[in-house]
Amino acid sequence: MSTRQLKALADDSSALADCTFETVLELAQPFRLECGQILPSARIAIRLSGPEAAPVVVVLGGISAHRCPVALPGEARDGWWQGVLGEQGVDILCSHRVLGLDYLGGGGATTAPCNWGDAPESFPAIDSLDQARIVVAALDALGLARIEAVIGASYGGMVALHLASRFGDRVSRAMVIASAHRPEPMALARRYVQKKILALAAQGGVSDRAAVEVARALAMTTYRSPAEFRKRFGGPGGADSLASYLDHHGDKFAARFDAVAYARLIDSIDTHAVNPAAIRTPLTLVGFDSDEICPPSLMRELSDLAPGTRGLVVLPSIYGHDAFLCERDGVAGTIAGFLNGAET
Repeated sequence: MSTRQLKALADDSSALADCTFETVLELAQPFRLECGQILPSARIAIRLSGPEAAPVVVVLGGISAHRCPVALPGEARDGWWQGVLGEQGVDILCSHRVLGLDYLGGGGATTAPCNWGDAPESFPAIDSLDQARIVVAALDALGLARIEAVIGASYGGMVALHLASRFGDRVSRAMVIASAHRPEPMALARRYVQKKILALAAQGGVSDRAAVEVARALAMTTYRSPAEFRKRFGGPGGADSLASYLDHHGDKFAARFDAVAYARLIDSIDTHAVNPAAIRTPLTLVGFDSDEICPPSLMRELSDLAPGTRGLVVLPSIYGHDAFLCERDGVAGTIAGFLNGAET
């Protein structure tokens, strides 16, 4: 398909809509988790958008991300990475077919505590490798033997690393943003407090929703940098504005996640482990100088240990870990270069 044809397709929202496939896949076989338990009938909610003849790219974000990273022109909803991959950024749907999915055990339509039955608290432990295996199961169901690339940010970067290390025959190359092969100890400590808050719901100390709201509000203080909070909330009335900001994000997250799902995904972050020496798939790494959850030192460690590393770029940002969402121009430009075959 020529560049002119792709541009015409992007300008025609109805044509793009015809090239969008969104469904819930029912796995024919039971899905054995890394913890050893079996999901007898796993479901995977997916969305595949873009020109049918274009190369396929899997796009994965943080634990709150869902199957729609970028929406179609004129679509009512926004994609969770719309500002980076959409019309003001890479405009990825002009040149690639994008596959997104809801995470296993999360807040979407993929198998999770909320659709597990009458005992959501019995939902088993999830490993970040399970998420990569769910991606592969979706590729199998769609008849995709090999994809052009995977782009993963934050939690999605952990999944992308598993895809690169365990399923290199299915992925031509990978971009990992704000993620590494192991957790940072200080981030582990902060998530421990979040999990203690969520445990209060199971003990009946607070409501499920209240526990999720507070745990997520605490998480927001780790996603952003002290410098950004100082800039945004350091003036008169800053304390009230900060409280409103944290309450808003806690309430928004609690509308989609219950305490069990939140705890399971946090645990999967804390137990995440990838052997960098096994990563021979071409790997591009992107970090941020103010990220305290995945600091540049940890990404440099991964870069040095992974034979497949083609480059590491550390972008300046005031936004901390959330820079992959907020530094639109820098992130979009880096992704565009990656998709065009440039090395960092």
